[in-house]
Formats: sequence, C-alpha cells, structure tokens
Amino acid sequence: MKGSCWLLLILLIQCGRSAAPPIVGIALNKAYSPGVLTALDHINREGGIHGVPLQLAGLDPPLSDSASAGDAHGHIVSLLQKEGICAIVGPSDSATAFSTISLVRQSGVPHILTTATNPDLSGISDNTYRLCMSDREQGPQVAQHLQQWGKNRIVVVYVQDDYGRNLSQLVERSFSGQGGMVLASLYHNNAPTPDDLEFLTYNLRELKNQGFGTAQDCLVFICRVPAAKTFVQILGQLDYQVDLFGLDNLASPAFLEAVERYPGKTRISLFYDPDYSESKNKDFQRNYRLRTGFAPDVGNAFAYEAVMLIAEGLRQEGASASNLASYLNKMTKNHTKYHGITGTFSFNDKGDAERNLQLAEAREGQWVLVEGP
Repeated sequence: MKGSCWLLLILLIQCGRSAAPPIVGIALNKAYSPGVLTALDHINREGGIHGVPLQLAGLDPPLSDSASAGDAHGHIVSLLQKEGICAIVGPSDSATAFSTISLVRQSGVPHILTTATNPDLSGISDNTYRLCMSDREQGPQVAQHLQQWGKNRIVVVYVQDDYGRNLSQLVERSFSGQGGMVLASLYHNNAPTPDDLEFLTYNLRELKNQGFGTAQDCLVFICRVPAAKTFVQILGQLDYQVDLFGLDNLASPAFLEAVERYPGKTRISLFYDPDYSESKNKDFQRNYRLRTGFAPDVGNAFAYEAVMLIAEGLRQEGASASNLASYLNKMTKNHTKYHGITGTFSFNDKGDAERNLQLAEAREGQWVLVEGP
C-alpha cells in the first residue's frame, strides 16, 4: 500500500509539470535569422507543439555571416549539448556543412540543410536532409532550358571555388551531351582581382570578334552577385548584347538592378519564387516584411521552410529528436509530398528534396517566371 501511494505521488508530480519545450538548434548565418524567427512566431502563434512553445537555440549570438569552419564547429557542439534539442538547421553553405557533418551524424539528431548545393552532400548521412536542389540536379535542368531557349553555344564565367567548379562542369557536360557547344569556360576569384578583370575583358573581346553574341548564343554566369554586377559593366563597355543566364544565387534585387538597362535578355534559375501564390507563401511574405521591412530572399525562405517542416514533424510524431527522425524517415520511404512556401517536394533516398527548377526573366524591373522557351 505504501509503495502504491509513492507511485501515485510521483504520477501526480509528473502530471503537474509542464512539458519540456522542444528546441531547434540554428547553425545558419546571421543573415537568415529573420526567416527563422518569422517561422517561430507563426508556429507559437498557432499553439506551438501541442500547446508547448517551440524554442530556438543558436541565435544568441548567431553565427556571423563570415563565420569560419571552426566557428561553426564550436557552435554546433554547443547546440548538441543542450537538453531537449530536436533538430539542427544549417550550416548555410556547403563548405561549412562538410566541416561539421560528422558532429551531427554521430549525434543522430535530425539535420536539415537549406541552401548547401554541393552534390557530394547527397546521402552523406542517414540523418541529413537537404531542402534545396543539388547541383547534380540543377546542372542538367539548366542545360535543357538553355537549349529549349534556342541557345546552341555558350560561354561560362564561373567563380574558382567548389561551387563554381562543380556547377560549371555539370552545366557544360550536360549542355555538350545534349548537342550544344561550349566555346569557353572562364574563371575568376570570388573577389575578382585586377588580373581577373583584365583576363575576362580580353577573352570576352576576342570572343565577340570571333562572332560570339548571336541570338543562338548565351553567356552563363556561375558566380556571386558583386562579381556578376562587375561583369555586366564590362559587357556594356564591350557593346555586348548577348543574352545572359545566371545560376540560382543571382536571384537577387541587386543583380536585377545591374541588368535593368542591359540590352540583351537575362534569365536566372530560381529555388524560390516570391510571387508563388499559395496562401502559406503570402502569409510568410507579409510577416517577413512586417519584421524586416524587406522582401525575403531565397536563404530566408528556406530557413523558414526548415523550421516549419520540423514543427510539422514534431506535431505528428512527438516532440523529440527520435520522433522527428521517424517522421522524416517515413517521408522518405513513402515519397510523401510536402507543400511549403518554396513549393512542393519530397525527399529521395539520399535525403535530397526532389523538385523542379524554376526559371525567371528580368522584365521591367522584376523577375517574371518563364512559362515556356
């Protein structure tokens, strides 16, 4: 009888306690904190996880936008030591993700990558999932679009790092394999040096003198916005009118402004369409603008998507890392479609989101989705 009383007392004490709050660890760069916080507000405004507010860790302080691999390593170590951690989101880029992947893999905590595109991250860990498209998938789709657009010859300008080298090789190989011709492949440093600019100017002038620049030609940028803006200026100085195509990270207002007065057409690949009309996306757009005063970029959209996906899994399976892992495993095994603000996708057996690349063209100061060739 005495033992029964103690058991009843313990049960009463446990029932009187509030559930431990589930925690999502954030290892994204500081620039993507607004997207994460917009998701947190939405989730907790709707009751959290079965009445318990979701919590975030890793934003006080967040990783700086110039964080090194060592900074990210220490950041994730501290997150994994927290009681109640259910998932890790990030790092933002492929190089830093590679440097920290073993930590999260050993922990077994579900791991969501947002905008890291390196193809070698596919299947790197049983508990790692990627929301954006792998470069391995993007390259062939870009090559196919270029040919549907009527482009038979391309010149590729790429940044000399893992991102640029990998993606340029995939685009060039796919384009050539589909019958196209790659006239030149020109590289530059991430912050172009005077030698880089002289090299690119010389080669672009020579290509123009050899006839490059017809309606069947295209200049493909696989680089970052500051460099791409500089290259557009060089094209203007050389009186180019060739059509341009930019890869995903050029989907920004800054690059759009740079090509506004460029005489040729400019198209880009998109991982996120801010004009996507689904109601979830409209709510995100409105709430993000209320928080920041600006429209969200692709990195913040995928940061938001990651936290929302995690919350859905915790609601369905239970607020723990193991339950979230079960939810993501079922999604993968059953090819379950997830309908989010970045569109509809499912995970393949390597943990990559399977989705179609979106394409847009610069028209009258905005990116407009391309519906056909």
